[in-house]
Amino acid sequence: MYKFNEKYIIIGVLAMSIWVFTGGCATNHRYDDAPAMSFAELAYPGPVSFASVDGVGVAYVDMGPRADTAVVLIHGLGENSGFWEHNMAALAQQRRVLAIDLPGYGRSDKPELDFSMAYYADVVDQVLQQAGVRRAVLVGHSMGGQVSLTWALRHPERMAGLILAAPAGIETFDEGEAAFLRSAVSTDLYMNQTEDQIRSTYQNNLFFSWRPEYETLIKERVRLGRSPEFKAYAWAVVKGIHAMLDGPVYDQLGAIQAPVLVLFGYQDALIPNPFLHGGEPREIGERAVGAIPHAELEMIDEAGHMLQYERPERFNAAVLRWLDAKGL
Repeated sequence: MYKFNEKYIIIGVLAMSIWVFTGGCATNHRYDDAPAMSFAELAYPGPVSFASVDGVGVAYVDMGPRADTAVVLIHGLGENSGFWEHNMAALAQQRRVLAIDLPGYGRSDKPELDFSMAYYADVVDQVLQQAGVRRAVLVGHSMGGQVSLTWALRHPERMAGLILAAPAGIETFDEGEAAFLRSAVSTDLYMNQTEDQIRSTYQNNLFFSWRPEYETLIKERVRLGRSPEFKAYAWAVVKGIHAMLDGPVYDQLGAIQAPVLVLFGYQDALIPNPFLHGGEPREIGERAVGAIPHAELEMIDEAGHMLQYERPERFNAAVLRWLDAKGL
């Protein structure tokens, strides 16, 4: 068994605040009396359809003109298709756009499977086939970026391009770091987060500048935590962390031949991991561009990890400009 050295003991508490979402110690309980919320109540940018992949129901939103080529949005860890609410309509004005809930998330089924990046990539591909999408530009945020990279490597014949928004999979972790991160997360820990800890995560880790309209995300998360489905969702979140660590893609990125756009917020507080590695988000973006043959990087100022939600006008403009330039 791997034995942690002193480095991982020293950084343990700090790193856990980033990767396990333990948050801070504020006292601002606004939603103590808020009722439970089911995942079926989540607000989405458009009507929800379902595909069946090996008996698992996978929810997706399909907007824009019908076409066999589509822009496909893949959410990050802990998210769902509702997190694209400020992007989908703008992108769907001239293009077919799908947003998929990965199994375990949002309105999709929540089986207690040993999720992996390969499993998620193949689920995405099955949904696209059932929706009649022949070729796709995948837009992956955070964990969704690593899912998208895995899909591109497994299904290159269907890839028209990739847009990676603050993607996981570029920053790499050595054996000790990965072992520590796996050991630091659990379903119980995630389920027992307090409202203060949830609030701290959103305000300090995910967004650069907090706005009153983001408060709905905290309320939604608190209410979902009271749902009977929440344990299965928490399982998916924890397994998602394991899957990212267990399914590295960085050494294979040279095989991706389609055009790629990498987007990062200048003020991303999650990537690179500030306690394990430190450094600037631009450094990870430049690392991606150096590893992927036909990639380019665009940085968005005044944006944290949730750049597509925090600066949607800039994000949408960058995506549409790149799609137009590439004829996609």
